[in-house]
Amino acid sequence: MRLTERSVANGAATVTAASGQATGQLVNLSESGLQVLCRLTVVLGEPVEISIVPDGYAERLTAQGKIRRVLPDRVGIEIAPSTSWQSDWKKLCEFYAPETRLVERYPAEGEAAMLTPSGWVSGKLENVSKGGLQIQLESSVAIGDHVEVRFHPQGRSESVTAQGRVARNQSRRVGIDFAQATVWQASWRKLVAFQTVKQDKLVALLRPGEMLDRIAATRAEATLSAGVAVKTKALWKMESLGVTFGRHAESGDSLADARLPAEACPIAHVGMGGAAVEVSNFDAGAITRRIDSLAHPDYRLFSYEQIGAMLGVYEKSVPRMMLGLKALNRPEDAPFIASFPSEVQRLISH
Repeated sequence: MRLTERSVANGAATVTAASGQATGQLVNLSESGLQVLCRLTVVLGEPVEISIVPDGYAERLTAQGKIRRVLPDRVGIEIAPSTSWQSDWKKLCEFYAPETRLVERYPAEGEAAMLTPSGWVSGKLENVSKGGLQIQLESSVAIGDHVEVRFHPQGRSESVTAQGRVARNQSRRVGIDFAQATVWQASWRKLVAFQTVKQDKLVALLRPGEMLDRIAATRAEATLSAGVAVKTKALWKMESLGVTFGRHAESGDSLADARLPAEACPIAHVGMGGAAVEVSNFDAGAITRRIDSLAHPDYRLFSYEQIGAMLGVYEKSVPRMMLGLKALNRPEDAPFIASFPSEVQRLISH
């Protein structure tokens, strides 16, 4: 019986045992244990060392534990109580502070800087939300101060400047409130719509068939909850799995598979459609061939709905760069949409 609730978690994790070492992604995490998506030959009760870096958290955390669960794609670990881990866990909880956060944050990549009276102070972008963002840097700004922030994604020449107000400054992390910034609000809807496109790390080790099993399991878990938030996150997760399936599927793989429940087919096809655009680099013919080769005939058209969203995200570089998506050759809207049949044109436009 699990004595403490585990929260779904993203982040990198390394598990070291006497028999070897494996690196994977966090699945869930609590004060007493965690699960890591990795393949490691271990036995129940075997002692291990865990090293984790939760997404959006700047420090690496280490702890000792024992193997309590072994599955083909993951291991479950019970964390041994210790003063150091209790201290780390307390800091981690304070950092995320869900009870004080009005909107959910998503990890973000890139360089950032904040203008202070003494000049620009450089830092690292850690996470972003509908209401603002968080930067890791050293500054003496006070809560309520009006500041100017500049984002400069790594490896890109473009930058974005926005005005905001300091909402938090502690432990070398500054939170900026953009609630009144209309430009930011206009971009946020696209960011939310595509925040899952980047979340393929959790399934990077899975084969396409295993991704279908994961979609089915996610759908089954969501049906057990009456909460809208749980169901929404499950929907995003299934879309994310569909994206990753579309990226990695090979000849013979298909969403027309008996393991995929009918209720999950529409959203899985939506995700696959986004991957088809990415893999095909906005080539209309290649997109159609990719979709037709992977889609269930009854749900094929759902895949084309995502094309319009991809056009929106790639219309401006900011949403794409904030999500860490690779650069694509975005075409002009009219001739690109016109290259598809009329039934598909309508779906893309919607």
